[in-house]
Amino acid sequence: MTLDYWIYAVTYISLFGFLFFERYSQDSTILLTKRDALYLIIEIIAKLIGLILSLYVLLWFVNFVAPFEIMSVSNLSIPIYLNAPIAFLLVDFFHYCSHRLHHQVPLLWRLHRLHHADKTVDAMTTFLHHPFELISIFVVNFGCYVLFDIPVIIILVHTLVVAFHAPFSHTRILLAEKLNRVLSYFIITPNVHRIHHSLDMKESNSNFGNIFPFWDRLFGTYAYRDRGTFLQMKYGISKNKSPNDLTLIELLKNPLR
Repeated sequence: MTLDYWIYAVTYISLFGFLFFERYSQDSTILLTKRDALYLIIEIIAKLIGLILSLYVLLWFVNFVAPFEIMSVSNLSIPIYLNAPIAFLLVDFFHYCSHRLHHQVPLLWRLHRLHHADKTVDAMTTFLHHPFELISIFVVNFGCYVLFDIPVIIILVHTLVVAFHAPFSHTRILLAEKLNRVLSYFIITPNVHRIHHSLDMKESNSNFGNIFPFWDRLFGTYAYRDRGTFLQMKYGISKNKSPNDLTLIELLKNPLR
């Protein structure tokens, strides 16, 4: 099985694993809902767009951006045991920058805000991304990969780690306070990422990190809450920007609201 197939396998196994675990442990049920089906359809549409981009756009895009290369991480004169983690950290930093841009640039926020429209943040929220957001993420992230000549294997390994980590960071089962305080220095935990989904935009515009919290701490976008305060926390975006109904059409036309 190639790494590409592993990414798909881990994406769905981890998501539904975390989803069923959190639902069974809290509600003693693992039944799927209309919401789940809609988010899964959105994910399938996004995957089809991703397939089209990889087959018909990726090579052209790489050739277009390559002449503007800033540096070649692939060809750094350092041992592989140093090159690989440096490249991995750079990829994660690019994701931090991309995520932050999608909050600060109005057009990109229109595409990204559907992910924040979910008022029930759980593992399934991982799939709630507007399909067209995939195009903007593709341009920003792959542009950075080419500009810095990131090894393809590192990009794939990072994608594989994200495939597991994303549903974990969205799960509604929060970590114990002591455990979270330790882990949150090294990875984005569910407790930390949940703040990013707050209805309060001051909190929503924080914790942009993908896997690691280093970038938020370094650039002053890190926010923290004690576990007990999440009971009073509200999630989502303003009513006038949220989908009117839980239908596929409403979800897809959200950027136009």
